[in-house]
Amino acid sequence: MANRLAKLFTNSFKLATSDLANQYALPVKSMTGHAVSKYGAAKTRRLNEKVVEKMDVGKNDLIFEIGFGRGDALQMCFERVKEGRGIVFGVERSGYMDERARKRFILEIAETDKIRIDSATDLRNLPYPTDLFNHVFHVDVFYFFRQDHLIDINRELLRVLKPGGSLTVGMQFSRLKQLTEHGIVEESQWNPMRYLTALEAAQFSDVQINYHKDSQMGEYQIISARKSANALEEEDPEELLRQLAMDIKRERLAVAMMNNKKDINLQRFYRSLYFRAVTHKHISSLSVKYHFGVTTPKRAAVNPLRFSEAYQMLRILPLPLSTVISSSDVPYTSTTSSSSTTDPSCSVQCPDGYLIGTSSCYILYASSKAPTYQSSLALCMATDRQTLASLDSFRDRNDIQSLQSGAAQQSSNWFFANGIGSRRERFDKTVDVYSIFDQTIVAAPVATTVTVSETFSNVSTLCVMPQYCAKPVCNVDSLMLTFDYSLYFKYSAKSLQPKETATLTCIYTQKQYTITCGALGNVYPEPSFFDCQRENAALIMKDTTNETVSSCAKCYKRGTGSCEQVTDGNGTELGVRCICKRPFTMARCWYTPDTCTDNYCGANGTCYSEMGGRRCECDSGYSGSYCETEMRTQYSGRWEYSMCTGLIIALGGFLVRMIKAAVYLHRLDMSPNDDPQCTHQATRSYCMFVGGILVAFFSNPAFLDINQAACRFHFIFIHFCFLMGMMHWLLEGWNVNQVLRCVHLNEWERDWDGNKAWGVRIAPRMLFSFLAVATGLLITFQAGWNQLAATWTCVGVINQSTASVWIPIFVMVAIICIYAGAICESSILIKFRRPLLAYRMDMRIEREIGHVEGRRIEKVRRNEVLCLIGLFLLVFVWFMVILSSDNKDDGIVGWMTIISAFIYSLYSFYQESETCPEDRAIWISLLQRVLPLRFAPSYNPETMWTVDEVKQMYSMPETERKHAYQHYIPRNNVLHLHHRWDLRFNELLTENELTINDALVRVFCEEMNRLKERNGTVSQKYYIMDAYKDFLRSIPDYDPRTEEGRVKTRLELVTLAAEAPIGVKLAKFFIVPGFDVFRPEIPDEGGMNRNANQHMRLLQERIQMKHYKIMREEAHAQAVFINSNILFHYFGNEVVR
Repeated sequence: MANRLAKLFTNSFKLATSDLANQYALPVKSMTGHAVSKYGAAKTRRLNEKVVEKMDVGKNDLIFEIGFGRGDALQMCFERVKEGRGIVFGVERSGYMDERARKRFILEIAETDKIRIDSATDLRNLPYPTDLFNHVFHVDVFYFFRQDHLIDINRELLRVLKPGGSLTVGMQFSRLKQLTEHGIVEESQWNPMRYLTALEAAQFSDVQINYHKDSQMGEYQIISARKSANALEEEDPEELLRQLAMDIKRERLAVAMMNNKKDINLQRFYRSLYFRAVTHKHISSLSVKYHFGVTTPKRAAVNPLRFSEAYQMLRILPLPLSTVISSSDVPYTSTTSSSSTTDPSCSVQCPDGYLIGTSSCYILYASSKAPTYQSSLALCMATDRQTLASLDSFRDRNDIQSLQSGAAQQSSNWFFANGIGSRRERFDKTVDVYSIFDQTIVAAPVATTVTVSETFSNVSTLCVMPQYCAKPVCNVDSLMLTFDYSLYFKYSAKSLQPKETATLTCIYTQKQYTITCGALGNVYPEPSFFDCQRENAALIMKDTTNETVSSCAKCYKRGTGSCEQVTDGNGTELGVRCICKRPFTMARCWYTPDTCTDNYCGANGTCYSEMGGRRCECDSGYSGSYCETEMRTQYSGRWEYSMCTGLIIALGGFLVRMIKAAVYLHRLDMSPNDDPQCTHQATRSYCMFVGGILVAFFSNPAFLDINQAACRFHFIFIHFCFLMGMMHWLLEGWNVNQVLRCVHLNEWERDWDGNKAWGVRIAPRMLFSFLAVATGLLITFQAGWNQLAATWTCVGVINQSTASVWIPIFVMVAIICIYAGAICESSILIKFRRPLLAYRMDMRIEREIGHVEGRRIEKVRRNEVLCLIGLFLLVFVWFMVILSSDNKDDGIVGWMTIISAFIYSLYSFYQESETCPEDRAIWISLLQRVLPLRFAPSYNPETMWTVDEVKQMYSMPETERKHAYQHYIPRNNVLHLHHRWDLRFNELLTENELTINDALVRVFCEEMNRLKERNGTVSQKYYIMDAYKDFLRSIPDYDPRTEEGRVKTRLELVTLAAEAPIGVKLAKFFIVPGFDVFRPEIPDEGGMNRNANQHMRLLQERIQMKHYKIMREEAHAQAVFINSNILFHYFGNEVVR
């Protein structure tokens, strides 16, 4: 079990470390991203200075930085070129860093145009022409380049460098080793040999690494390389002319056809297209027949909705060079002049019934409108400029949220995705279906794949069109990133207007293809038609295993088993050879081959090669060694650990109250209280009851077949209940702190002085807690709350993709815990270091409130540490519920969750009993009754019963005990009345010129009048009369009582003088009378009788009064002496003169 616990916390630590590593590589706009980017900028600022110095930048140079971060190096380069014609360029993959840099250099960009910032998600396709820059540099960047992209990126850098231009890279081994120890980067990532080899493979010259030392940052390293001065791009002019001629002829035919499409003779057009298609080696006549309804060469089915598909097919058909465009090639009969009148509908942003996005209009149709993909596509294209939305149509977060809201209102989840004329749509006849609620601006997860003619009753249609009748724009960048074409192609333009073209270049073969923007915002031919095989990339890297290196220090330590000397037949040393461990290869043993295959993890996971092995990282919702199990179906109809935990939390309070009812002997509930402490406890219990029920029945969506929309709602509600419970633990501790500071007396609406202060009102405090939790959740989940609830749990999942959302939640919980700890510390310090506040409260209870009402205050004074412990237990239970609901098969985590919930329920019961006078009285009485005399509590402060009285009462038969219990008055109740009468008796003797007898009569009359005002019973009247008889017997017959009564006790601040090594030291302190506080009579082992106890108590009281008089008189005398001494010190010299 200890190993499983260690593994659990290790995984949690790895998750946090993984998030830090991701933020270090690609910061996003979050608290973690801000902190990590600030740290990285501070650590590399000096290194950036050294790299800029190394480049020797001239004022007319063009400088290019990759990964500029917060822009420190851009600023340094700008200072060197601002007086000349030079310009500083920079690209950054992180949108957050791009935004920060643009804000920092907003004036330089606007006024001087000397800084130009671009965003490049793929560094293999930089948006710059060839031979542009004099210097290219980067610091702390190449560690995060993918191994299979490294050579291509360096080739792209070589392309944009001018002949003779320099590449400079800065790094610092000592700092990188520290990051490696903390798990932020791997040593293999920043191994300089990895980058040096890639630079050589990319045809850089003069590749070297130099070591330098600096007084501020110590040793650092700079990698430098150059582009050869005679490096020129080789091009085939004949091939370019041939391609240009084909593009011109194809474009002339397409333009003529599109300009006159209203009068096209479709039958003649289809027949012409048919004959062209059947002569193409990649397209069969059967495919053309299926797409365009061509049954014979002489007969064609006229379908206007398929015109755009025909146009796309025409674009991918090659035309021979001998083809001559004539009027017969354009299948139209007449032309139509276009009108210049503006359509009134174009003044409206979106037609009625459409969802208004940032730049597009959307409309959702139910599945009944178009049950198949073909009908869905036809439904959207029936409206001008409108088409079926594809996976690359979602480019704005606000649009996605609006679509999710609209889909939720229509109870729609799955939608057909536009196949955009891909090879899969054309030949495999399959398209994708996606869930709009899983859609993000960075990911387009596909739910399933269906055929184009398959009928569904739960797949809806989403159409998209541009606003204000604008022409659709082809977003090439979004297309390439969404479908991962950017891994295979470099593209010349990020967006295209209709009929504009762009070039795609295969990364591995360097072959170029032309794409064109269509009238509906789609490019054709679709990139899947182009041949760009990844296997060709293996030809780039030469296997240098068993080749020699200069020294053993060049060998990569992790991949090298040993190092041996190599000599020729004559014994001449040729160098050393690194003997690689398996599976490392290459001359320096730094490279490991990729052991993953395309189908190793199936369609639901991603394969990762690790040290020759391989592992599957499953997509959200799948598990297993090969990601073959869908988690929602796996846990359907099963009871789980988290569900049992919810029942324990919800029913724990109910079972506890049943036990209390049995102990109370048929008392179903305690007396009603509405003080702040009881209010916070009750509210917390209600929140945890509701949260427990939700966890029990709704944490597993498959148990009750809950859809994703309802699951997300339950996710919000569950965490709201838990956070509200934590908040009320905090507020209960705050209430304790206020009572200890004498702010109020544990009652609503009135402070210590009886005023209606805002700090003690129930409405502001409850409203604040509700708004604080609700606002925190809404702000935190605004960007990605729908990512946390999964198909197999509504409580949420903690993984790398959701870490940026969970971390702010954990920070919010940490703030609650830290604030609760600070409140608890303050309460403990007040209790032990400020006893005068406690004395002030005791006096208020003794003189004004009374013992019964004072229990409302006393229960709070026992609660300062209990609140903090309860909060920590609830936080632990909350965290374990999240883990157990996600890791459903982990028995250790599950049982830990159940046990922690059980402990929390028991602790809540204990805390409520300890801080409730009625509950505490019952439990102490039970212990006094059951335990032996030696171990039983000697005194019950709530009922004032001693253990002797309890055991004596329960030694009687039940019938006698019931009768005696009704008429019995505990001894300490009588003594408390005596104490209160004694205080009043002393006040009357001090304030008025009364004799002892007159004062006694006055005390008795006041007590009887108080009883009359409270409608006391006859038995209470006799009870007071008997107690008063005992009080008279406690007063001595002699008359020193009058003198003692005139001692006016109060808190007094006095100043005393004492000798010190430096002279006389003054000290201030309070004189606190202790004989005014009631002390109960508790039996001890000595077994003194009642009269002896009474005499001893009175003797101790008189001794304390004597001590108080002596201290007060002595303090007063010293104060007079000190004042005289001070006066003489300042005025004595004047008197002598």
